[in-house]
Amino acid sequence: MRAITEWHDVDRQRFESEIQSQYQPAVLRGVVASWPAVERGRASAQSLREYLAARDNGSEVDATRDGGGAMVGAPWRIVAH
Repeated sequence: MRAITEWHDVDRQRFESEIQSQYQPAVLRGVVASWPAVERGRASAQSLREYLAARDNGSEVDATRDGGGAMVGAPWRIVAH
């Protein structure tokens, strides 16, 4: 089994010029580090729960499938207490 290449400091230009054209799996380290949910999760689990709960509109979502029906991750559910 071949190792998946890890990339760091990837911006849109680098992704499009160096990574996308390879059509290979890639781990993009730090790409979402500045997203609010990530920042809240780093602060604490409670902070992340509060952040996500504030955005919950009550709709059910299948967060394990992409638009084409492929599995993209393990099923999970966040329950705010």
